[in-house]
Order: sequence, then C-alpha cells, then structure tokens
Amino acid sequence: MVNQAVILCGGLGKRLMPLTKHTPKPMVMINKKPFLEYLIYQLKSNGLTNILILGGYRSEQIKNYFQNGKNFGVKIEYSNGPIDWDTGTRVFKAEKKLNKFFLLLYSDNIFSFNLQKIKKNFNKEKNIYFILKKKEIGNFSIFKDEIKSYSIKRSKKKNFVELGFSIIKSQSLINYFNKSNKTSINNFYLDSFRKKKVGYSIHDDLYCSIGDSKRLLETKKFLKPKKIIFIDRDGTINKSPGKGKYLIDEKKIKYEQEIVKMMKVLSKKGYQFIIITNQAGIALNKLSLSKLKKINDKIIKDLTNLNITILDLFFCPHHWDDNCRCRKPKAGMFYDASKKYMINLSNSIYIGDDIRDMMASENANCKGIFFNDSQKLNIIKEYKFTNLLLQSKKIDRIKKTIFNFYEN
Repeated sequence: MVNQAVILCGGLGKRLMPLTKHTPKPMVMINKKPFLEYLIYQLKSNGLTNILILGGYRSEQIKNYFQNGKNFGVKIEYSNGPIDWDTGTRVFKAEKKLNKFFLLLYSDNIFSFNLQKIKKNFNKEKNIYFILKKKEIGNFSIFKDEIKSYSIKRSKKKNFVELGFSIIKSQSLINYFNKSNKTSINNFYLDSFRKKKVGYSIHDDLYCSIGDSKRLLETKKFLKPKKIIFIDRDGTINKSPGKGKYLIDEKKIKYEQEIVKMMKVLSKKGYQFIIITNQAGIALNKLSLSKLKKINDKIIKDLTNLNITILDLFFCPHHWDDNCRCRKPKAGMFYDASKKYMINLSNSIYIGDDIRDMMASENANCKGIFFNDSQKLNIIKEYKFTNLLLQSKKIDRIKKTIFNFYEN
C-alpha cells in the first residue's frame, strides 16, 4: 500500500547559517555523512526503496551526490522547483510522480519508527496519518484517543506536534490544491482535520532534528554508530527461576552459559549491553529493593569479571495491574535508555526469552531476537511481529544475526 517516500528538501535552512550558506540543509554533514543519507537508509531498512526528492535550494548538490540511488540500494527520482515554493506547492507540482499513498517526510527530523507497524494501523479512508509527539506547545490536542483540535500555529492550549512523517492519500491532496489558492501543506492538514479525515499514532521516544545548530549537536550524538544490545535478565542471561517465581537470593544465580559466552565474544568486538528486566517481585513483596540491588550488582560484577561490558541496567518494580509506563510489554525502559544514551532504537536489537520481550521490542521500534525454540512459534505467528529478526536458541545463529545487523 505505502511503497513510496517523498522527502521535502527545498528550504533555505536559515536557522543553520552559516552551514547552509552554500549547502542545502539535508546535505549538512553528520559524522562524515549528509543528514539525508541517514534518512534514506532508515527508509530502506523499513522496506521503502522508492524515493522522490522534492528539491529547491541548491538542489543540484543533492542530485549530484545521490544520483538515481543505485549506490545506496534505492531508486531516487527528483522534482525540483523554485526556492520560494511553499511545502504544499512543492508536493502538488510533483503530482505525476506521486503514488496513490506515500510517506511524506521533512528533511530535518529523524527518529526510530517501524513502518510495518504504522501501516497496520493506517485507515485507507483517511487523507492523512500523522505521527505525533507530546510537547508543551503544539498544534494538536487529543482527548479520549481522538484528535479534538488542530491549528496551523502552535499554542500552549495544544500539546502534540507532528514530527514530519505522515502517510498521505495523494488524490485527496491533489484535489485540495486544485481547488485552493493556499500554498502550505499545513492548510491541507487543516482541511482534512475539519473533514474528520485524519488518523494518528503517538511517538513516545525521543526524536532529533537539524533545525538549528543546538539540535544539530544532539543529532550527531543520536546518529553516531553504536553497538549497543538490549538484553533481558531472567531466562536469558541467567536461568529463569520458573513461571511465577522470582530470583530472591544472589547465591542462587545460575547463568545461561551459552548466552554469557556469546556476550563475552561480542564484548571483545566492541559491543555493549543494556539489561532490561521486569521485577514484579518488588510489588509482590517477594524481595526488597535492597535485595534486588544485591542480585543485580552480583550479575553485573560476574559479567564484568568476564570482560563483558554492561553499560546499564533498567528494571521495572511494578505490579502488572499498576499500568505503569515501564513494565514490559510497554517500552518505557527502552525510551529511558534511548534518552540517556542517545540511542536510535530502530538501529538496535533486544534479546529476550518471553513473548512480552518481543512485544516490548515491537513497541519500542527496535528489532527482536527471541531466545527460544520452536515451542512458541505459534505464539509468534499469532502476534504477527513486524520486527522479529530471529527465533532460535542456537548461539551461532544469534551471533551471525547480530553481526549482520550491526556491521552491514
């Protein structure tokens, strides 16, 4: 259904001066690559290899660098126009090159996303499907899971903004601009809202932008390649105490030796690990926070003594009825780690042994490796995961999958 990405690349990038004095904003260098290259590879990893670039300011630099996209594993077309064209005009003038549905991107924002998951929630009857982020000042307000108001200008009365990644029905956009003398894409958004033709999902993780020099520095940290692997604790690093039971004594820790050996090999190659674990035993009074700390400290110490690099450990102490943001399958612990270490979750892997681990990795937009044999294959099929890289207890297969993902 959505097999085309359309990227708006026409602006002057005034807030990035003097970097954009002779360079279009999407071509500003981030860790020795133009920002636009990161966007294109992210689209490619989501299966979007048909890309249309809408150029304006110094558009020849973009075309000279990317050409037809072959060297980047994608197909790129171009539709260039005058610098003074607004966003709506720029998309409308590319009418003949637009597919029935397309993903529209601004060329200065980037964040983790899973297109397959988004497509599952997309309603073809809508004109637009937004990805929104909660902010103190926004242009959307949401009440009881419904967009209640939208305005082109932001205000404190509205607390969500769109992140510049939207699925659009091209015919609706073309019909609107055929009848209207407006030039901004935001006017089409407003018209679609009034007609109740908009859908949305909320992005809870961080997002990065090159809109100004301050945010550019943050984006460089976010996009810096990182070999960080998220991993579950009980049942993955250490043997599970059993269903409904909890590890309550550091003296009774028994390790999954094959996983530990793999972690040691990966650490030698520069990989780091962040442990993500539910610990409802706290809420159930099975163990205290101080006892949990002793257990976690012992695990980290044992692994560190094997030269395994544990970057951090995040745990959820809540009961499953507490409806907290952090208990897996929710993704709160992943978001906290992402913010703390500037991790692009869609470029990361989570290894776990429970179906909730795979649900959490799906919710966090990172890839999942299910450390389990075929006994749970039917459950995996039932949930129709879009991010699952591998289901296996064979360590060699897991290592190969990790190398292929991070090294290529």
